Amino acid sequence: MAASSSSYQIPNIVDSTKPFIFVHIPNAIKLTSTNYLSWKMQIEAILIGHDLFKFVDGSYPSPTATITHETTEIPNPELSFWTRQDKLICGALIGTLSTDLMPLVSQAQTSKQLWDILAKTYATPSRGHIKQLKDQLRRITKEGRSITELMQAIKACADQLAALGKNVEQKDLINRVLAGLDDSYSSVIEFVNARDTPISFEKLHEKLINKELSLLQNSTNTTLPATAFAATTRPSHRNTNTHFHPSSQGLLPTPTTTFNRQPRPFLGKCQWCRVQGNVLSKCPDFARLFPNAKPPSTNFSSPSHSSKPQANAVTIPSTTASSSLPWILDSGASHHVTNDIANLSFHDPYDGTEKLLVGDGSQNRGVSIPREI
Repeated sequence: MAASSSSYQIPNIVDSTKPFIFVHIPNAIKLTSTNYLSWKMQIEAILIGHDLFKFVDGSYPSPTATITHETTEIPNPELSFWTRQDKLICGALIGTLSTDLMPLVSQAQTSKQLWDILAKTYATPSRGHIKQLKDQLRRITKEGRSITELMQAIKACADQLAALGKNVEQKDLINRVLAGLDDSYSSVIEFVNARDTPISFEKLHEKLINKELSLLQNSTNTTLPATAFAATTRPSHRNTNTHFHPSSQGLLPTPTTTFNRQPRPFLGKCQWCRVQGNVLSKCPDFARLFPNAKPPSTNFSSPSHSSKPQANAVTIPSTTASSSLPWILDSGASHHVTNDIANLSFHDPYDGTEKLLVGDGSQNRGVSIPREI
């Protein structure tokens, strides 16, 4: 009993030596307007395995209706056997068709007629059909596909053209695969084009699979956690005392500069009461409502803090248990900047003329600087 079909014998009361074979194909590919070759390959294999393909290819035609027996014509018993067995094959074939193809074979009286109708509809080398397949082959690209899916789609289209008598040469098939790739596969494309001998379809598949795995590994390794770096500002007013000390190796004296910075008051706002100059750790309203909460304490009166703004790193809990816990983050930063104001609940647009210096050295003006949450 086959994995994709099942069969059993039906007794023949007329001739016990010729039982009928009932074929059931529940797992067969459903025939549609685009997969005729795959369907045909599977059905042929099953019918040949049961010695029934002779009914559909015409090598076992229908017997005559009568035979002569002692100068008298009588009904031909072979016709009854042939008709019943052929109808069993017709039923099995119809069961493998998609619903929208049923009207197409409704006039077929035998399994051969049904087979020929399908072959004439989907395997006849009509000019329009060939043009459609060539255009489909030309449009196949890797976008949204894996390498295996890309090459299978190209091979399937080429096989359909071959069934219509329009074979696609091996070099054209390879060029079609290379044309469907994106720039990340440029190294493989250059390797294939530089070869003195053409590469086989299977060998190209192997090399592209290896390249695909390499790209996936690189993309996984370059995934970095959320990170923030410390920022510094340039003071607008400087009181400098410059002293020159002689250098033992250089021709010119080496200057050393000392900056005298005056501490500046904290200009931020409390995250709870929104009072300028206040901080959450010293907010009486927050302490009254949440007596058990312990917000981080920051000394904003020190000169080092006023001259060196800091940005803290934020990481996401890796475990399911910790990520499901509700939490509120207080980074301790005086201001927060984001390219999407939807990330913050409260925000004020920045309309000043100062620029924001980012890590790659570029400067952005007019960036919205949201209020801290």
